[in-house]
Amino acid sequence: MTNVLPITREGGLLAKLRYMFGNDAQIQEGDVRVEKVLAANSVSQRFNLNGEGSSKRDLEVFIGLNDLVIPYQLKVFVNKVLDTTKPGNNGNTDDLTYPDLSVFSNPATATAVSEADALKAIWAGAISMKANTIEVLNTLQLRRYYIVNQTQGTATTQPQLMENGFQTITQPAIFSGRDTNIMEFNPAAGADLQLIGGLAGTENILGFHFKVLVVRNGAQPATWTQVEEVLQKFTTNRVIL
Repeated sequence: MTNVLPITREGGLLAKLRYMFGNDAQIQEGDVRVEKVLAANSVSQRFNLNGEGSSKRDLEVFIGLNDLVIPYQLKVFVNKVLDTTKPGNNGNTDDLTYPDLSVFSNPATATAVSEADALKAIWAGAISMKANTIEVLNTLQLRRYYIVNQTQGTATTQPQLMENGFQTITQPAIFSGRDTNIMEFNPAAGADLQLIGGLAGTENILGFHFKVLVVRNGAQPATWTQVEEVLQKFTTNRVIL
């Protein structure tokens, strides 16, 4: 039998998971996405990646109760809803990985920086992550996720958006739907956030979108003892060795 070495990082991660969980494991591509409506007095957020304790927004995707997920890329973005009185949701907007000046156009005032500059405090902030009491990620600065497209929008053109808004997670970790999985976000300390929510009648939405590999039903109670043995053998604090 000939072994073919993976030539992409994703392929390498998939091969590792096949080795860890066997050829019978049902491994799929998937997503985890959480969102928050921004306001001057409400920017920091404690996200429950299982979706517990909060109302689900339309575009959010959480970790399944019986699944294991391995995030390998992350996009940090903002949506602009231009008219909150109209039907639809932020599915009608672009995921912007920078505060496009033609979209976030509320100017600076005598007492506050502009809407676009206020939004920059997101990418100058940081996240941390825990699975139950296990510290998976202490502090990750988000500036690496500030991705400005080559062409900004104007009155007649839109931003050029591609999937390169996702950036690689250097040390992927395994999260179980049976755990309490928390991501804490805090904007830049001391930043001016007065106009971060946008003009009245509009809405700015912060989002974190993880590309993940999903081991479907990998966290079922019936198989959890075996799964826990695998995690102890192949991970440190849930980070894949």
